[in-house]
Amino acid sequence: MPFYEDFTDFKNGQRNGWENGPHLPYGEIRLENGSYFWSGDLKVPSKPSIPIQPSLIKTFPLSEEEQLDRYIISFFYRVHRLQAGEATELPVAVCTDGYEHLGVLAWLTEKTPIDQWIPVKDKSSWFRSSTVLYIGTGRGLVNNLHRKIDITNILVTRITPALEIARR
Repeated sequence: MPFYEDFTDFKNGQRNGWENGPHLPYGEIRLENGSYFWSGDLKVPSKPSIPIQPSLIKTFPLSEEEQLDRYIISFFYRVHRLQAGEATELPVAVCTDGYEHLGVLAWLTEKTPIDQWIPVKDKSSWFRSSTVLYIGTGRGLVNNLHRKIDITNILVTRITPALEIARR
């Protein structure tokens, strides 16, 4: 099976298929010190029945066979000094459409380093039920509704073809 890797660094404003999630006030590509990144909000889902509110969404061009494979999803995120009304604790999560698989990759807290790019990574059979991937947040503490965040260098790499998994 051919190598599969999907990398997005937002260079020159290119989103590479990543779109803003629904119901978000903003999300834009910015340039700072020669590096591009997406800047937007992590916003808590408006309904308790929804486990994640996507900030970024992308549909991947995977076949049904490729959906069974295991993938590593990684990216860098950065937060800034807390502003009035921003969440003191929120998860940074990844999920596929239909919420079959939810991975919490980090927790933003008052101790999260400010203005530093922080890498996160998770590996799993992400796309078994859907080729649509969300990056966003779930429920935080009461009254913690949102937090500004920057995201860059999103990398999705196939690590184990489904045929190898079946042989084990």
